Formats: sequence, C-alpha cells, structure tokens
Amino acid sequence: MLIMNKFGFLTGEAGTPEVQLTYGDLLQAQVDELTDVLNKTFESVGSIHDDRGLNPIGRQDRIGKVILAARDEIKRLTAKRRKKLEQGLADAQTSIPVTLPLSGPADSVAMILKFQEIRQALCGMNEQERQAEVMIAAENNDLDLLLAVQTAPRILWLVDVDTQQKARQRWLELNKPQEFKTLDTVQGALVIYDHNAHQAIELAGQDAATQRAKTIGQDQPEVVKN
Repeated sequence: MLIMNKFGFLTGEAGTPEVQLTYGDLLQAQVDELTDVLNKTFESVGSIHDDRGLNPIGRQDRIGKVILAARDEIKRLTAKRRKKLEQGLADAQTSIPVTLPLSGPADSVAMILKFQEIRQALCGMNEQERQAEVMIAAENNDLDLLLAVQTAPRILWLVDVDTQQKARQRWLELNKPQEFKTLDTVQGALVIYDHNAHQAIELAGQDAATQRAKTIGQDQPEVVKN
C-alpha cells in the first residue's frame, strides 16, 4: 500500500498497525483533501505564469493571493478533521493516571522517611547511575523510588525531566498496557496528521512549475516568500 504520496503526505500505513486500523481512514481522507488543494493551487499558479498579459508585479500579486487562499483552505480542513484526534487524545489522557499510585498515605511519617532514604541513596550516585536506577524502577514497578524522584524538592534535581518522562511512559506501558496503547495510537496519528498539514502549508508556497519538476524526481523548488 501507498505510505507516502508525491507530495510527501503520509497515510496511516506510515504508523503502527493500531494507527492504521483506528485512524487510517481519517488520515487517507486528509491526504486526499490536501492533495486536491495542492493540485488545484499549482494548476492555478501555472495558469498565471503562462498568462502573457500580466506584468511581473501583477503576476506576483495574483500568485500571492492564490497561495494565501490555499493556505487558508489547508488550515480550515486541518482544523476540521483534527478535532476527532484531539478528542481521542483527551479521552486517552483521561484514562491515564496523572500521578503514579502511592503504596501508602502520602503524608504519613513512614512514607516521608522512606522517600528521604531513597533520595539519600540516589544522591550518592552519579547522574548516569541515577538515570539507570529510575529506569530499572519503572521496569520493576518500584513506585516508591519513582515517586521519591517525582516529588523531590527542586533543589535536589535527582534526574532530568526527560528521564522521568521516559520512566513514567515505560511504567504505563508495562502496568497500563491498554491505556498506554490507546494513548500511543492517537499520539502517533497526530504526528502523521500534523506532518501532512505542515507539509501542505510549505508546498502551497512553492512555484507550480518547479513543484511539478519535484514530483517527478527533479530538483527542489524554491519557496515563494509572502
């Protein structure tokens, strides 16, 4: 099946099987719409280029108006279909716990002392060792360590935010597999959808003649600056 068309638009085939199954029709509809917009835009710009009754200023003015109209249409179409993905993302995020579950009351003396002990042990390690410990904790469902890091005072800065996010994502993947898969699927669809929208906006500003050359494998066109 087609994964990328001549304009560089991606279909659901570019994502996981779950993305294709859940959002394949939506992504294909987006590709069809954007392709139609660009084909019409390049045809209009090509006709303006071929109109010998226009001087350079008039030609550039008309081309600019066509490009602006095309970009407005792309934005309108993008917003229309993106609402479904945004709703899917909101629903998926609702099913994901905002914070990891505690093994006991957060304000209990025992929990506070346990977190302090864990943080002291981590402070005795170098940065690479702490990062490794956090990822191991995610693999082993060691919530006490993960939460001790997550709730640590800013001044300690035990591990970087990126490592914390990776650890949380890995914990979710292992302990909330269905919820994680749903979230991962809609996020993957959004990546493809937003790529296509950005690609269309960029291509709408390119000269029609050189764009036609690009689609048959020739040189990259120059972008018309508005």
